[in-house]
Amino acid sequence: LQYAHIHAITESDQNKDGFNDLLFGGNQSRIKPRFGASDASSGWAIPGGKKGYLINQMPLPLGIKGDIRAISPIKTKAGNRTIFGINNQKISILP
Repeated sequence: LQYAHIHAITESDQNKDGFNDLLFGGNQSRIKPRFGASDASSGWAIPGGKKGYLINQMPLPLGIKGDIRAISPIKTKAGNRTIFGINNQKISILP
């Protein structure tokens, strides 16, 4: 799971199975050239289940590009959504 720095973690039922999943976001693109950018992550989800988080499964990529700094689940009339705050970019919203 550690493809890049992690700056945000939250719980949300991303796959709509009734169990909370762990969502991770990060990256660090603005860094001194001698260290190189750490931007290989597109956000990840570890599914939850009856007995907790299914850490023996591969994490699911979320497809969010950029330096994720905040993740927040919200409730809307259309259903639950997850907002991703991305450094120097527009927010990204997943269904």
